[in-house]
Amino acid sequence: MLTNSALDSPSARNPQTARAVETFAFDWDLPNNRLRLDPYGAELLGVPSGADGWSGDGGRRLAAIIDEDLAGLRASVDALSPRRPGYCTRYRMHTADGRERLLHEHGMGQFDADGVLIRLFGIIADVTPPDAAGGPAPASDPVSDPVSDPRSDPTSDPASDPDSDQPQAICPSPLSPPRNTGAASPGAPARTDAPAPAVLPGGQQKRLDLLVAIMDRIPVMVTVFDVGLKDLRVNREFERLLGWSNRDVAEFDIMQACYPDPVLRAEVQAFATEVEGEWRDFRMLAKDGMLIDVSWTNVGLSPTQRVGIGIDVRQRKRAERALLESQQGLQRHLQELEGIYANAPVGLCVLDESLRFRRVNARMADMNGLPADAHIGRSLREVAPDLAQQAEAVIERVLSKGEAVMDVEINAATAAHPDQPRTWLESWLPMTDGQGNITGINIVAREITEQRRTEARLAESEARFRDMAETVPDILFTADAGGATDYVNTRFYRITGADGGSAVGAGWLQALHPQDRERVASLWRDGAGGTEELRFRYRLHCAGGGYRWFETRVRPIHDARGNLVKWFGAASDVDELVRAREALEQADRQKNEFLAILGHELRNPMAPVRSAVDIMEEIAPDDPKLRWAIAVIDRQSRHLGRLVDDLLDVSRITRGQLSLDKRLCRLRALLEQSVDSVLPLIEERRHDFDVSLPDDPVYLSADPARFSQVLCNLLNNAAKYTPPGGTIRLAAEADERTVVIRVIDDGEGIDPALGAGLFDAFSQGQRHLDRSPGGLGLGLAVAARLTHMHDGRIEVRSEGQGKGAEFRVTLPRARPPRDGIEVSDAGAPDTPGRLRVLVVDDNADVADGMGTLLRLLGHDVEVRTSGAAALEAAEVFRPSVVLLDIGMQQMDGFETARRLRAAVPSTRALQLIAVSGYGDSGTIRKGREAGFDRHITKPVRRKTLEAVLGDAATALD
Repeated sequence: MLTNSALDSPSARNPQTARAVETFAFDWDLPNNRLRLDPYGAELLGVPSGADGWSGDGGRRLAAIIDEDLAGLRASVDALSPRRPGYCTRYRMHTADGRERLLHEHGMGQFDADGVLIRLFGIIADVTPPDAAGGPAPASDPVSDPVSDPRSDPTSDPASDPDSDQPQAICPSPLSPPRNTGAASPGAPARTDAPAPAVLPGGQQKRLDLLVAIMDRIPVMVTVFDVGLKDLRVNREFERLLGWSNRDVAEFDIMQACYPDPVLRAEVQAFATEVEGEWRDFRMLAKDGMLIDVSWTNVGLSPTQRVGIGIDVRQRKRAERALLESQQGLQRHLQELEGIYANAPVGLCVLDESLRFRRVNARMADMNGLPADAHIGRSLREVAPDLAQQAEAVIERVLSKGEAVMDVEINAATAAHPDQPRTWLESWLPMTDGQGNITGINIVAREITEQRRTEARLAESEARFRDMAETVPDILFTADAGGATDYVNTRFYRITGADGGSAVGAGWLQALHPQDRERVASLWRDGAGGTEELRFRYRLHCAGGGYRWFETRVRPIHDARGNLVKWFGAASDVDELVRAREALEQADRQKNEFLAILGHELRNPMAPVRSAVDIMEEIAPDDPKLRWAIAVIDRQSRHLGRLVDDLLDVSRITRGQLSLDKRLCRLRALLEQSVDSVLPLIEERRHDFDVSLPDDPVYLSADPARFSQVLCNLLNNAAKYTPPGGTIRLAAEADERTVVIRVIDDGEGIDPALGAGLFDAFSQGQRHLDRSPGGLGLGLAVAARLTHMHDGRIEVRSEGQGKGAEFRVTLPRARPPRDGIEVSDAGAPDTPGRLRVLVVDDNADVADGMGTLLRLLGHDVEVRTSGAAALEAAEVFRPSVVLLDIGMQQMDGFETARRLRAAVPSTRALQLIAVSGYGDSGTIRKGREAGFDRHITKPVRRKTLEAVLGDAATALD
């Protein structure tokens, strides 16, 4: 129907200016910026065509376009969308031969799935006027022949018709020329070089004018063309709907523009030239890029001429699509309803006025025990006689009164289970026609046989539960999922004397002690919102007066799907248990206080004994008996000191008052320090002692004093329970992560019955009166707890009594120190130089003994027995170190220290050292707050005293 035509071209109207309109195709791959041109286009732009058909990038084509026209082309392309993929525009460009040409471009855009433009393709027509072919062409369009184009009449121009729906922008490019109305465009110079109009004979001209006038006034699209699809003319309606004018048709291949798809274009060409009298729908691409559905038919005027008539059928197409979508939706809806009806989990059926089955689903058929098709046409009484008999009253109400009867419970037997009565919950709904006449009954049935049986079993079980709940000595209750109590047994009312039923909901809280009520209510309120078992303790008011302690345990109950449905609880009388525990806790507190006082009172008399031993060792003569006496006193005082330390350490560990001062230490130095402490006992019992340590340096994060205490306790234990002349071995091994220290002996071994209880306080193996090694059974307990505080564990192995034992301590290995990190060797400091020491203790024996020892060690010493005397002496004596007792009369050590520190605040001028029988963390903390620099416990051994004074001397420097 549409093809290139010379009928309305300038050459047809003026043979003297005839020139063939050249067109060429292009294809632009945008993501890869590759341009494909046909030979004429490549020649026009001077772009060589590659072997693969691609002519290079599109930038060369854009660079040739005159700048003021390039914006129009870009705007046309930017306006493309998947719904409006077409565009047309005109622009001027410089060709390869240096001339300026006027080109008309009609293109299509291609988009990917995300709507991104990826391709442009189309045709370009060279519409440069013949007289401008050799020079610059104006931006305006060549003037059309006003005689041969009836649309040059302003009265026939659609743009001048206010009622016309002609698009206001047929071509979006600003380069598109204004419509030719026989006068110059506004703002453009008048044309003087327009070709002269063609002159036809008078009769032919009139007939032509008449034909044109008729075609332009027909409200359908009309095209006139020859069988070769050459001479083509279109009417005004064609231009109004599609935007293509006779001038456009003359300038380039309009067939390709309207039908870019070559397959569709071939179909249209065959229909236009070979089919007559038949209507066929085609989708055409309008000039503005829109797709328009048109129904075409063709009529032959002569053997060589044909007329095409087209009707815009977009509205009909929309209606057809809407109707098709509606039909498809209705069909889907019907299929869904059919699926729901057939697979519904309830029984569904339809009875006619005679109570015969018209329709039944699979569930209903299964309930009745007959196939679904065996129901159709049979009456309700034939299929289920028992059910029909019970439903007579319901049927009467539905059919005669048109009432809907809902949730009727029916008990009957059916063919499915003829000997077993079953229960259904049914709804009977009347069905009516358009006039309101009842035409049948729609029945919805849900079998509840198992539900009723379950309810009966549940009621029976609940009755048994209540009977049982009334006999137990505890308070039993249940609550709903939200926590509201719905049952409490009579035990609660007998205990509290409350009125029956008053505990339901939250009433039970009123029987609680006022101090417990809000706490328990909050616990129950928060816990009832979760799913975890709850436990709380409170005091409950009793009918006889007073309160008793009760403990409640509440457990959640879930259904088969895991949903919380109920709470079950029991409250037990634990008053005696609570009061017994309070008594035990009170006794434990008193025991701890007693141990602390005992330790202090034992250490005070031991302190002068310890000082006397150190003095005698310093000045004793060579008399063997005196040396023996000194050794006995020294050994037994040290043993007594260890017993006191173990006793107090267990108490502090139990109360959580023992803390560690961890630091990075060398394993070898820690072990050597521990061995030095125990070596006298090992040598005394003539044990064969072997030590095996790693060659490579190994580090631990440990409190040196407490770690040494662990090893000393293990080595002391091995020495005590290994007969004289036996073997003891200390071995240490390390891997990348752990350090294992083993103490092995071939002594008495361990009774397997002791098991893990060996590390409990006051636990000892079986003793014989003739050779009990003594002790309180605290050493291993302290060692185990201190090891745990070091993030380690302690284990024991023994094959039985008389076969020795092995204690194994496993600790985490620390990383080697970085440069600049201090490592503690836990060794003794250098002996300090001469110091000015003030000793203050209200026990004269302790003060004098320590003063004498310090003088023997070469220090200047003053001794005072009260805090006030110490303050006076400090002003005159000006000590550098003060050894100050804590528990003094009148002015204690804390107050004395605060006053001394106020007089001499600098630690570089004065070191305050607390010497006390109290060694708990609370006393040490209060000492730091009072100004003490160090805390040591009585009795103070000479080595400890020298180490403390050495540290003080270092701090004073």
